[in-house]
Amino acid sequence: MSYGVNLFFLQFSTFVQGLFAGQLLVGGVFTNFMLVTILGFIALKLFISLSLYQTPLVPTRLQSIYEFFYGFILQTVCEQTGSKVGEKFMPAYLTLFFTVLSANVIALFPYTYSITSQLIVTFTISFFAFAAINLVGFLHHGVFLFGMLLPKGCPLAIVPAIVLIETVSYVFRVVSLALRIFANILSGHCMLKIVTIFV
Repeated sequence: MSYGVNLFFLQFSTFVQGLFAGQLLVGGVFTNFMLVTILGFIALKLFISLSLYQTPLVPTRLQSIYEFFYGFILQTVCEQTGSKVGEKFMPAYLTLFFTVLSANVIALFPYTYSITSQLIVTFTISFFAFAAINLVGFLHHGVFLFGMLLPKGCPLAIVPAIVLIETVSYVFRVVSLALRIFANILSGHCMLKIVTIFV
């Protein structure tokens, strides 16, 4: 193989190894994954603290940005779940939104690392969100929650097959949500890495 192809595979394998294993920064404990996670939470805390430090009648720029995101998430949640129920769970949705947003914004800077390019991170987020949604649904609706697994008017002969198919497709939402954000972030970073190698 030519020198350029060998160089490409060498750099790309190092890149992929760093993505999946995390590169050690301090000793054998502290990795770039941990560093970016801590930086993301610090940046998120600073943004929210500075946005809400003073709340004058005429909002500041940071307060306007925060209120825009807050209003957008609140409106979306209330449209999907109803105003009273949506307002009750608004802090959880807002925290999840800002966590993913801060992780992806930090990944835009050169020589940083995207924690959402780790499948274990996206799977953990989607698993806990899925578990919380089902727990809340069960507390509100009881056993009637499982009625969503059986469409109305379904013939009795195919009920077991339909329930099985619906259950598998419903449970696999955890995997599909995790894979979606993981694949988007990873493919974007792979593309940028490939472009920078050839430039």
